[in-house]
Amino acid sequence: MYIVQNTFSIAEQHRESFEARQHAAPTVTDEVPGRLMVARLKGDEPGVFANLSIWESREAFEAWRESDNFKQAHAGGPPMEGVFTAPPQLASYEVLRADGGVPVAEAAATGD
Repeated sequence: MYIVQNTFSIAEQHRESFEARQHAAPTVTDEVPGRLMVARLKGDEPGVFANLSIWESREAFEAWRESDNFKQAHAGGPPMEGVFTAPPQLASYEVLRADGGVPVAEAAATGD
């Protein structure tokens, strides 16, 4: 299993619209081979947001990055000049061990 986190620092005047776009963004895990889950996160620190995705493998993630689906997901959209206070930070992790589990849809529905 492979986990990828992309963290964004958003300027104060753009936080509300950025958050709204995160709520509206489609999550098409069924259309992306090997992607198990996507979560859009709002940090405790003001202006910090992250996208977290869980993949079957590093190879599945790399295949997605080379895919037309990736290009479509990152094309167009509103201008981003002045939105970020720092460049997005990408971090990726190979899972050594995972215990337990929470069904993602259920956790989102209950706020857990």
